Amino acid sequence: MAWAAGRELPLTAVEFDLLELPTRHAGRTVTRDGLLEAVYGPDILADCNALNVFMSRLRRKLAAAGGGYPIETVARIGYKFDLNQLYT
Repeated sequence: MAWAAGRELPLTAVEFDLLELPTRHAGRTVTRDGLLEAVYGPDILADCNALNVFMSRLRRKLAAAGGGYPIETVARIGYKFDLNQLYT
């Protein structure tokens, strides 16, 4: 289960995995390849567009729960997760 701003988030398994990795590395940039590998395994041939869609959905769910927009896109690298935004 995942929570944001005191509310449970209705996440898919992939969304949960995408949320879990950056929270363990809060404040640091997680590469797109790192996220894809963590979610799908080391032999993944997934499309980065799929990752964009999942991250967009995850952001919307966090915002709807009152958790703000804690996922920052780092151009051409990956994503950075700001835990402070979930609690303010």
